[in-house]
Amino acid sequence: MKKKYLLFLILWLTGLETASAQFTDLHNFNDTSGSGPSSPLVISGKTMFGATSGGGLYANGIIYSIDTNGNNFKVLYTFDSTFSYSVNSGPVCGLTLVGNKLYGTTYQLGSLGNGNIFSIDTDGTNYKDLLDFNITNGQMPNGYLVYSFGKLYGMTFQGGAHNGGLVFSIDTNGNNYKDLLDFGGANGLSPQGSLTIYNNKLYGPTQDGGAYGYGTLFSLDTDGTGYKKLHDFNDTTGANPAGGLVALNNKLYGIAEWKDIFYAGYIFAIDTDGSNYKNIHRLNDTDADMNGSLIYNNGTLYGMATAGGIYSSGELISLDTTGSSFKEFFTFNDTDGFNLENGKLTFYNNTLYGVAYQGGPYQYYGLVFKFRNSEVSTSVKELKPTAGAISVYPNPGNGVFTASISGSNTQEEITNVEVYNILGEKVYANQTVIHTSQFLINLSSQPNGVYLYRIIAKNGDLLGEGKLIIRK
Repeated sequence: MKKKYLLFLILWLTGLETASAQFTDLHNFNDTSGSGPSSPLVISGKTMFGATSGGGLYANGIIYSIDTNGNNFKVLYTFDSTFSYSVNSGPVCGLTLVGNKLYGTTYQLGSLGNGNIFSIDTDGTNYKDLLDFNITNGQMPNGYLVYSFGKLYGMTFQGGAHNGGLVFSIDTNGNNYKDLLDFGGANGLSPQGSLTIYNNKLYGPTQDGGAYGYGTLFSLDTDGTGYKKLHDFNDTTGANPAGGLVALNNKLYGIAEWKDIFYAGYIFAIDTDGSNYKNIHRLNDTDADMNGSLIYNNGTLYGMATAGGIYSSGELISLDTTGSSFKEFFTFNDTDGFNLENGKLTFYNNTLYGVAYQGGPYQYYGLVFKFRNSEVSTSVKELKPTAGAISVYPNPGNGVFTASISGSNTQEEITNVEVYNILGEKVYANQTVIHTSQFLINLSSQPNGVYLYRIIAKNGDLLGEGKLIIRK
């Protein structure tokens, strides 16, 4: 009985379940309820939030919510005729969740038709137009917004001083908009993707420009200083990077096209200082055409190929950070989606969630899906726990927790305390040797939600693990 209870406890703590391969169509758009869903989905508790670039009452897109099991689909907001718009000009790049508000951009809406930045409460109330782009301050925002310390950061595809796009920041209340960097040719043109924040720096791609005209990778301080061009694409080793970048252990991972007969591409890695660029996997005609973003979880990169696969409708792929162990583990057909435009998956509770821009029973309007099986790894590598007891309190708490070690563990020197968010991303690591039986885990900078902690001894033994809940 004790062994059964221990197994149940381990499964509960890590979220590990055994399941056969399963693709589930959670929701089909029908134009009236939206068309052309954009990525990525954002998840809070059991609720997912997303947007479509078209459809709805005015063919201009919607914001929606849906439970992770596919129930309770709700149109939270419809972009209407009070905006200057053309069809399918709504949000194309997904939403950003901060507290109880969603932030996003539209591609060609707003009072001037050049796109805008907006906020809305998660219940669909209090929509606010935070900024209208006017070409001078940017045009056609592209990529989802990223949040850090009260500010949102993003990019526009066009506009700015040289009409080549720009990087911007803005407060969450709409104040203090700032043009951080204008693209003009040598430093890149037409960024088509999302920024990544890592170690207080912004990282991103441009689709064009640079020394060879095939795009660049760059870094920039969050105040707009410290610009550095990390890499010029030259077509031979990749071209026209799209989507965002994954930052991990001082490396960046992303996707670039390959201008050969199949127009496939490469998955690449590069150090955050711009050194050691390497194509770690060459995509071919069967896993071709990736123009979205990768995500990382527990040693594995996941992505969606726009085309390719048995039916040339796209597929889900995975590989490790060295480029080995590449797998095409699910192939789409028209029924379960196609045209995975600008695709990025979301990882939650050992399940991948995503959207297909088109496909489903209504063919051209798109769908929301989930995929769960043994290909999707758990968020944290499992270690064998040692004797003793770990208690963390108060839990739930406001972000600052006290960890107490009792039993035989009090004599251990702890070398690492790790905390992961629901995406499997490490958000806290204390690598200082701790000699006392009590210490603090300070997650005050993290948003509300559920986190998984691990406390590891100097010899590598797992002293304890569990869930932390932040409620501010």
